[in-house]
Amino acid sequence: FHPDGTMRWVLAQGRGFYDPAGEPYRMSGIVLDISDRKQAEVALQESEERYRFLVENTSDMVFRVGLRQPLPLNLPVEQAVDWIFREAFYIAVNDGFARAYSYDRFQDLVGKPLSDLFPRTPENEAMECVLVANGHRIIEAQTEEIDRYGRRKVMLNSIVGRIEDGYVYDYIGTARDITERVLAEEALVAQEQRYRHIFTSVGVSIWEEDFSQVKAAIDQLKATGIQDFQQYFAAHPEFVQWAIAAIRIIDVNDITLEMTGAQDKAQLLTSLQEICLPETIQAITDELLAIAAGETFFQSETVIR
Repeated sequence: FHPDGTMRWVLAQGRGFYDPAGEPYRMSGIVLDISDRKQAEVALQESEERYRFLVENTSDMVFRVGLRQPLPLNLPVEQAVDWIFREAFYIAVNDGFARAYSYDRFQDLVGKPLSDLFPRTPENEAMECVLVANGHRIIEAQTEEIDRYGRRKVMLNSIVGRIEDGYVYDYIGTARDITERVLAEEALVAQEQRYRHIFTSVGVSIWEEDFSQVKAAIDQLKATGIQDFQQYFAAHPEFVQWAIAAIRIIDVNDITLEMTGAQDKAQLLTSLQEICLPETIQAITDELLAIAAGETFFQSETVIR
């Protein structure tokens, strides 16, 4: 103990001296104060324990990837990417990471090559090129990976490399599994493509129209107390004419172009006024009445120009 009452760590090194009979008679040595070093070691150990607790208990996926041979920073990007795919392996992962790839324990992944989960595809090569070009760091990069059974996994990765003395020694990162979201988005796109095929190729005329402005105007009229819209439209034909102009044509299919004799869609995607005849105006008026009544289905026969 130090005179001030604090405990000090010391390193003692000495040598014993013996007489001809083999009996010790003297010892000399040195005593070094290593308190600062021990305090640093204790602080480092506590920091590592806090880090380990955070990694093991966080819901995020955390991983650390090492390189069997440190990567020189002066390599061209393409050679650096080759190096990573060849030398990278998993040093440590948390349980959340292991479970995402269908492993029971995080220990099952330690030592495995990066390419076991991160195959060398053009998309993944492109991501690695960005990682290297950005100084061995990247934020929320989407990658295509596989689990232990070869099933597709889509991850969002944030990675930073540990660089010392002109070499990259390892990478640490976090990942989020966005597989379900991506699959849902792809299914939606596929559904839209099927809808688009039906829309364009079916043998009947299809019009996609936006009545939002008209619906808002009818709601405003209701708010003023108007209830008999048949009488109102008959007394205010200018509202019907305004509504015809306010209906926005979003899209039409090829059969509609043939039916109307339009040169292209742009010719029709202006206003219904371009095709309206007196009989058409009556049909649109009936449609406005259906909207005012809250109907979700409307059917009518009419003629167009």
